[in-house]
Amino acid sequence: MLVISAFVGCLVLVMLCFALAYGLITLGIWSWAAFLITAGVLVVLALMAILVGVVLFKRLGGLPQTRKTVQEDLAILRRGDGAAAVPTTQVR
Repeated sequence: MLVISAFVGCLVLVMLCFALAYGLITLGIWSWAAFLITAGVLVVLALMAILVGVVLFKRLGGLPQTRKTVQEDLAILRRGDGAAAVPTTQVR
């Protein structure tokens, strides 16, 4: 259902682009200029969406706890003796 709604959203976007272009033509702008303006608006919207995505991605912070535990696990694997898994004091 999510894929269908995304597809319908794309179709609606195409229809709105045609409406904008023909609305600009009605205002007296040349046809080629109206469609060029519409394409420019779409490029600006895409750039803004990319900018928002980059800002949100940078906010993740790299997940420092996960990085620390992965580095610890890799250190254990490199050593190969399993020393971190065995307690230092053994109970008898």
